[in-house]
Amino acid sequence: MTQLTEGFHYISVVAFRHRDSDESDLFAEWREAIYVDREPPAITVPNLDDITGFQHEVVVLAEDRTTNRVHVMWDLPDRVDPLDAADFTNQADQHDRLEYRWTVATGGHGFHRLTVVAFEETGNASVNDFEVFVDLCDADIIDDGDLDADDFFAYLDLFAAGC
Repeated sequence: MTQLTEGFHYISVVAFRHRDSDESDLFAEWREAIYVDREPPAITVPNLDDITGFQHEVVVLAEDRTTNRVHVMWDLPDRVDPLDAADFTNQADQHDRLEYRWTVATGGHGFHRLTVVAFEETGNASVNDFEVFVDLCDADIIDDGDLDADDFFAYLDLFAAGC
């Protein structure tokens, strides 16, 4: 049973009986569902590298078949428990069997925190935090979240190089 993946599996049992030549072979057949759940739900968020707008559609991919609900929170305060904050106001829409989507307002230019909470039917949950950079300013050349002298000197270097 250790080779079964996470999620629902079905066990079929077929019982045969001795029969005469003019009788049917099958005596009984039944199926039972089992639910394998060894670990909290695993997720990935593939599209966090290039955020350049005031809104961004966050795509969350469930890595196993046990995930049944995903919540997406942007810039959740440090002292707030993500499990308590997960409610209908931040529940992602299920786009496909293993894909969830939610559009967030990105706020200002710079670094932000994205929190994704994934739940299973059993109530198990995983909390995932991602640091993301929102680039709303073309002048922030070195992408450090601040517009300062370093960006000015980087611009001068690019200008001198003919870019």
